[in-house]
Amino acid sequence: MKIRVALILCIIFIIISSGIISNISVANKEILKKDMTLLKLLPIFPYKNYYDIEKNIEVLYGEYFDNSYYISNTTIDSFEIELLIGPMDSAWPMKCHDNRHTGRSPYSTADNPYDVVWRFKEDRKLEVTPAINSDGTIYIGDTWGDLNAINPDGTRKWKYTLGGQIIGSSPAIAEDGTIYIGSWDSKLYAINPDGTLKWRTGVNGIVFSSPAIAEDGTIYIGTMLSGNRIQAINPDGTKKWHYTTGDVITSDPAIGDDGTIYIGSQDYYLYAMNPNGTLKWKYKTGHHIRGPPSIAEDGTIYVGSVDKYLHAVNPDGTMRWKHYVGDEIATNPSIAEDGTIYGCGKKIWAINPNGTRKWTFNMGNDVRVDASSPAISADGTIYFGTNKGEMDGGHFIALNPDGTERFRKKIANLWVESSPSIGNDGTVYIGSSSSEGGDSYGYLYAFNRAALSATVDGPHYGLINVPIEFTGDGYGGYKPYTFHWDFGDGYTSNEQNPTHTYTSPDNYTVTLTVTDNTSNTSMDSTFAWIQDGNNAPEIPSIDGPTDGSMDTKYDYTFQSSDPEGLHIWYHIDWGDGKDTGWIGPYSSSVEIVRSHKWTEQGTYIISCKCKDVYDDESELGALEVSIPKTRASSYHWFEWLKDRYPMLEVILSKILNL
Repeated sequence: MKIRVALILCIIFIIISSGIISNISVANKEILKKDMTLLKLLPIFPYKNYYDIEKNIEVLYGEYFDNSYYISNTTIDSFEIELLIGPMDSAWPMKCHDNRHTGRSPYSTADNPYDVVWRFKEDRKLEVTPAINSDGTIYIGDTWGDLNAINPDGTRKWKYTLGGQIIGSSPAIAEDGTIYIGSWDSKLYAINPDGTLKWRTGVNGIVFSSPAIAEDGTIYIGTMLSGNRIQAINPDGTKKWHYTTGDVITSDPAIGDDGTIYIGSQDYYLYAMNPNGTLKWKYKTGHHIRGPPSIAEDGTIYVGSVDKYLHAVNPDGTMRWKHYVGDEIATNPSIAEDGTIYGCGKKIWAINPNGTRKWTFNMGNDVRVDASSPAISADGTIYFGTNKGEMDGGHFIALNPDGTERFRKKIANLWVESSPSIGNDGTVYIGSSSSEGGDSYGYLYAFNRAALSATVDGPHYGLINVPIEFTGDGYGGYKPYTFHWDFGDGYTSNEQNPTHTYTSPDNYTVTLTVTDNTSNTSMDSTFAWIQDGNNAPEIPSIDGPTDGSMDTKYDYTFQSSDPEGLHIWYHIDWGDGKDTGWIGPYSSSVEIVRSHKWTEQGTYIISCKCKDVYDDESELGALEVSIPKTRASSYHWFEWLKDRYPMLEVILSKILNL
């Protein structure tokens, strides 16, 4: 927020130029005091408690009037001062975009084709809202407590590890670049723009709530479990006030234009707090309030409840209307430019400002929205993330203002609980949560128009006078595309997926050029290895034990050569109904080792065959392996007894002659 203070500095200049330095009139001082109250903070204020306006005015007089050399001999025309205490004026500085929680961006996504421009991987789930700095840096927390700063190109800028998990609390950015975020270690953190700690303060309860920053710099949050408080924190990390509610708070505070703070609690109430920490009123719903409230232009407050109603509350705390949506509501009721309210649950619903239903969108069987609050672009497109089943994956979905689907893409194999953010270039950012092999991870996605890129399949291996099928495509840029292939032998094609026949053996470079609708081009290349004939690989050799014990792994070595020196794939059958399938490719003549164990006694034939890049297969190599019953069972009994009675190992070894 920037304010011109020419009047103030003109007064200062007049006073200095007229020689009146130490004898300032009360009238001039009161004028300055009035304007300074509007400014709330000047960067030149030396007094550390900068939210104390009265003290800073006195210090300003002492520094700049009694010591006028600071600005003497200076021509003052107009001076611009930037206030650094309220929420940042950026594309998306906090969850739900702004203090009123409209979830509405001033930037259009009408030209966004939803290419994945980039995705940033973190080794933890990404479940909160990305916040966007005015320089384009994106901040997002992961579930293990790392606050990540991501550059606009998708690379990591820095990360700061908090003392607890980040679950529910999305970052909020102040005008000076400070990032505020809550943690499950019962602290609120203030992080500098360079990733260093500014301060942290205990708030007597787990912070699931996302911070909101008032115009005077006060940070508001809710806490739960040990606290259940609405908390107000000064910009220096000291506590301003708190108010205790009757149950846990997972809701996020919204701030009205008059400074009133609105927040829900699971004690069924929506609270309206004065900026001084006194209760203005509270409105009771029929069940828990889990999600954040939002505030319309006319001051109407919207909040969802587990009672399955969307409640519209007047600024005086009386009910305006309530609308039955048929599902528990835990997301923000985002507000479009025309006043339409969008909310999520098992369905997406649009409610008119008068409380009537506009439309309903069914996302599909067993698909729902648990925590992803809708984001609305300037063109009216609605964005959100979904869950399917218990942990069956999540999608990023875009809806048109009339409730028809515009885009859908699966971006997680667990869920998408992150709320989307919209950048000033129309890029849509959203986090995701997945797992593989018991390890969780998440991607931060950036959806917009990607740079044009060409892709070709390959390499290709073929014989003279035998057709080869080539496939290629384009990504990003502006469709439709045109395609041009150069096969490296003097021939070309303008088909997307052509077939070509070579007449001479050689290693040809094949190039695809893709041109988009704005004449941008991109190239990709592969090669075509062409021979006049081919020989299958030699029979593979197999080396390893020919007898053994049940349930014991043994290593076997396999080796084959290709007459043309081409890569080889192996297929190994262990003779017990199990095989490796085709594994490779491996270089010609290179030995490979594979292990296997047999679980029953018997005689087994290990067989192995090879193939080359032309799919010409060798004859079978074989090795017989015997797994005797008596030997295996004695070993099994011996191992069992040895584990339980170590002192008998020597005696048993002699008795069994093992």
